[in-house]
This record gives sequence, C-alpha cells and structure tokens, in this order.
Amino acid sequence: MSDKDLKGVGLVSDHAYSVISAYEVDHKGGQKLRLLKLRNPWGHQEWTGDWSDESPKWTAELRTKLKFTEA
Repeated sequence: MSDKDLKGVGLVSDHAYSVISAYEVDHKGGQKLRLLKLRNPWGHQEWTGDWSDESPKWTAELRTKLKFTEA
C-alpha cells in the first residue's frame, strides 16, 4: 500500500502499533475470520477501513461475541 492508501484508512506508514488482542471466530459459511485490535501509541488517527467502529461488516452477533465497544 502507498502512504496515501494507508492514510486513507487511518494508518501511518513506518509506524509501530501495539497489538491489544487477536481473535479468530467462525463467520459466514463456516469460514474463519481473523481480527486484530491495534493501538496507535500516538493516540490520533483511527482506522476507517473494513472492521472499523463504523464498518457495516459488524453484525450484532459478532459485536456481542467479541465484546465490541466504541472507544
């Protein structure tokens, strides 16, 4: 991805992120879904791509299963 692409989804290039948690859950059609929860130590810019807080990919079932909270 280019710097422009990364910035477009809220990531900073050449930057370290902390991994808060990792999940693997059963998803549609029996496929496995793997998600990482990351923290930006700088405390600004937020992920806006797939599976972001506002993403339509979140279902009520997954939000409950993964104890989703908007922060």
